[in-house]
Amino acid sequence: MAEVVGYSHLTRATVPERSWDGTWFALQTLKGYLQSFPGHIMTRISARPVANGEVRVIVSIHWQHPEQLEAWRESDLSIARMFQTIEPAPHDIEEETLEDFS
Repeated sequence: MAEVVGYSHLTRATVPERSWDGTWFALQTLKGYLQSFPGHIMTRISARPVANGEVRVIVSIHWQHPEQLEAWRESDLSIARMFQTIEPAPHDIEEETLEDFS
């Protein structure tokens, strides 16, 4: 029996209120585009408002193999690169890769 282990990449960021609409649209577009990538399992986007009108967002992208995840992270389609194109830019960006066991 084959062992199936997935890999998740989490990106957390705080998005200024002025750029939330554009960020949301970019994330939705990226989510749709990633569905055609080999090894892409799913993308989840979660968000909540924070005190000063900004939005705290968590993007979780799941892959079958670590090589596929790394290839995506190094591409121009990574969340970190996408955030660099947004004005005003998201801040407090944290990235983390995890191995999924269930």
